[in-house]
Amino acid sequence: MMKRRRRRGYTPGTRSIQKRHCPRPVVVGNITIALAIPPPTEPTTNMCKSKRKNKTSGSKRGRGRKPGSAKSRPTTPTNAKPTAPDTAATIVQIDAPIETHNKTVDKSATLDANALAATLATANVLLHNPTLAELVKDTYTQRDQVLAIRAVLNQAHALDLPLIQGRALFQAALHDDASSEDYTGYTHTWVRDTIHIAHARYVLGDTQIAAGAVTDLARFWLRYRHRWGACLQNTVDFRTNAMERPHIRFDGNSLSEIDQTWAHAQNDALGYTLWLASLLARNGHFGKDLLAPLPGIDALPSAGSLADMLALLILYAYRVEYWHDEDSGHWEEARKVEASSVGAMVAGLRDWHKVLAAREAAGVAVATRMAYWASHLDVVGHDKTLHPLADQMKHLAAATTDSNQLDAATALVAALESQGRAALATILPYESRTPGHERATDAALLFLVYPLHVVDDAMAAHLVTDVVRDLAGDHGIRRYRGDSYWMADYKALFDEATRTADFSDDIGARDALLKPGQEAQWCIFDAIVACICGDWARSALARGDLAAADTYRALQTRFFNRAVGQTTGPDCAFGTLKCPESYYLEKGQYVVNDVCPLLWTQANLIKALDGMERTITAFQEAGRAGAVAAE
Repeated sequence: MMKRRRRRGYTPGTRSIQKRHCPRPVVVGNITIALAIPPPTEPTTNMCKSKRKNKTSGSKRGRGRKPGSAKSRPTTPTNAKPTAPDTAATIVQIDAPIETHNKTVDKSATLDANALAATLATANVLLHNPTLAELVKDTYTQRDQVLAIRAVLNQAHALDLPLIQGRALFQAALHDDASSEDYTGYTHTWVRDTIHIAHARYVLGDTQIAAGAVTDLARFWLRYRHRWGACLQNTVDFRTNAMERPHIRFDGNSLSEIDQTWAHAQNDALGYTLWLASLLARNGHFGKDLLAPLPGIDALPSAGSLADMLALLILYAYRVEYWHDEDSGHWEEARKVEASSVGAMVAGLRDWHKVLAAREAAGVAVATRMAYWASHLDVVGHDKTLHPLADQMKHLAAATTDSNQLDAATALVAALESQGRAALATILPYESRTPGHERATDAALLFLVYPLHVVDDAMAAHLVTDVVRDLAGDHGIRRYRGDSYWMADYKALFDEATRTADFSDDIGARDALLKPGQEAQWCIFDAIVACICGDWARSALARGDLAAADTYRALQTRFFNRAVGQTTGPDCAFGTLKCPESYYLEKGQYVVNDVCPLLWTQANLIKALDGMERTITAFQEAGRAGAVAAE
């Protein structure tokens, strides 16, 4: 029997909660610090999640049941105009929708540091942990200042990215309480999270783990190679039934699928995998070994090589025509054509185009397997309609020599990339223009700037400005306006049976309960904004624009401090110095949601720490170079 779905976009709560108040934030200079005080009698904007009682979930999941125990409210606009930042005892109400006409971007423009600063500098800095509050600086001039923060976080294991035993894979979140059930489902493995976490290990210099993550993902997918073949041969209705697609959430311990209905149409996750694999290949990690058979799973023999899996991923992009394929994207919700998903695929294809064009061992290996599968599965012969890239696929399937296969594979990947770039040109700076699902601003677009570097500077500045202006709050950054996942009083809105209902086909039923402006504020985005501003600061420094470099450095510092500040304080029952998924409103007070710690948050904080250290080093070296020149 099919198990009931629990989706990342809707996580039910079944445990009783004993609340304890965390420090109330106060402003000191331009930084807000949480100071310990007795439990307040009136609502505040900051309270950490309380310790969960030892209670396993005993409720059945009524899939398909629609919420009926809570009073329905008008549906919230998907986008809303920004208001002033959150302040104490204030719940921001945002009622007016953003106009949905096309935004225009001057793509020939360069970054305007002052214009960016005018918007980004409005984001407040709030610190929950007093130990970190003593270490946070308005300006970081020495690496030791950042290393001191890193040391505190390392001592508390807040930056640990533990592997699943025997694998180079990761759970989405840690669950340390063995006496209670993890109802969230975040102990499973998500492809997207795994790539972001593995990239953090790569940033730390641990390329073996990053490569191992890509390899173990390939081992899982090749175990279910029939899914790839069925999609490529058009023998299943993957457009309608996402369960027929390759699965992106699975049991990382056994490398097996989870018997739950899930929104597996997530092209972004596949694009991220191509991107990290290409990053490793371009840095010399993969070569002819891509053709080596991967270790089998349990008693099963090897189902192929890493080159086979990468080849199938690229051919899958052809089959689904990813540039206009409606998927569930980063947030696993209503299907639509999303720039953040298209962009992730473009990044992976762009970088594999570079690998193939270099005509080195890794490119030859993947091209060889692309040609094999294109011919063996007769991919173009199973096109149901005239495919715009059918000629390129025919040439690939007909190629027989290494050189011809490499030429044909390079041409196909270049054409696939071009299709995606053309789609981005029509969608951006929106996240989606799909009728009925239009969304002007989504924080997932930040990943197109870092780490994927898919958009130019002008578009990057536009996206970052939109996200900060429209979505930033004191406790984090909202995913998008109208996001009802962990909305205010999330648990109180539903009885236990309704909490576990399936909202996947009718997210509007959940959205109708959201009060405008009361979306959860997530902790994975500020670190990314810090990394972006750090990139800009170092680039400005390299071209000798010291004024712009100083401005971007100040913005990097602000968002770095926001990311550090989201770490929990000592009164949080999840533990001090933890990296939560988000803060949400409960009875008028911001609390940590039940996903804490989230490894994706920790991974992004690692990248922000690394970026801050590199900026400090760059400024120090520029100062020394300037002194030498002056002498």
